[in-house]
Amino acid sequence: MEQKSYEDAVGYCTKALENNPHFSKALKRRARANWEWGKWSALEASLKDCEEYLKPFPGDQEIQKLHSQLPARIELQKKRETEEMMGKLKDVGNQFLGMFGMTLDNFQMKQDPKTGSYSVQMNNEAKKNDKFNVYFTFFKIYGSFVSKIREA
Repeated sequence: MEQKSYEDAVGYCTKALENNPHFSKALKRRARANWEWGKWSALEASLKDCEEYLKPFPGDQEIQKLHSQLPARIELQKKRETEEMMGKLKDVGNQFLGMFGMTLDNFQMKQDPKTGSYSVQMNNEAKKNDKFNVYFTFFKIYGSFVSKIREA
């Protein structure tokens, strides 16, 4: 079955459960479809469905097996999707900073041990970047100019 088919199966089972909340076959199928779909949110939904299904059917070995494997699989998928999202965010940041001849590698984050908050600082290589310094100076002057206009 293709990804779209798992998504469709989840939708059909959800619709069936809306019409009849005690339709155990639909709950079981939705748990399996979410498992196969494999997205982080789908796996979490599968875990909830398994727990709900096991209340009236604690002896169902297929769902017991799914239920026991889900926490580790959820953590793995959560890590994968988080890394993918962070990579995309880094790409966007690098695309913007590229206009100034920089990348995110020109910055470092430092955590304050007292508060837990982070501060972002440019590393020494970034400070040597002439193109950045020109843009920085321009925006600094532009900001002062705009402030003076607003005051007038």
